[in-house]
Amino acid sequence: MKNILIAAGLFLEGAARIFDFAGALSEEGLHETRDAAAINKDWKAVGGDYKNCSKTMREEIYGFKKKRSSKNKHG
Repeated sequence: MKNILIAAGLFLEGAARIFDFAGALSEEGLHETRDAAAINKDWKAVGGDYKNCSKTMREEIYGFKKKRSSKNKHG
């Protein structure tokens, strides 16, 4: 039954493309768009990893939290 639904969907999609004079159903640039979105997501993950790594390094070097200098306090 599932194969029939898939075949019917593909048939209807093909039939719709016949009458798609404006090219609204075209997937020509879809793969490039998906690739660009995946690359963007990957770079965001790399940036998040870098941020977490630099935070961990600061915590290990300076202690749990970097203390502010007491020179700026009004006293």
